[in-house]
Amino acid sequence: EYAMHDYRVLRMDRIGGPVTVGPVALDVKQVPWASQQMWAPDAAYKNGTYYLYFPARDKARDKNGLGTFRIGVATSK
Repeated sequence: EYAMHDYRVLRMDRIGGPVTVGPVALDVKQVPWASQQMWAPDAAYKNGTYYLYFPARDKARDKNGLGTFRIGVATSK
């Protein structure tokens, strides 16, 4: 089962250049409603705020024992 639990910041000074792996930007433990499977994030910057949009599986389970995927947003100034 796919079980990504966090997003990390990666940095590259130029295309094809070396990649620097930075700290964890968001961990599933920081998202009260999420249980697992964080994936495919997208980021945006507007008016001095960074926005990180991400899907993750909800803690609430359906009759098959699966959580619904939800879209979350984390912000940072």
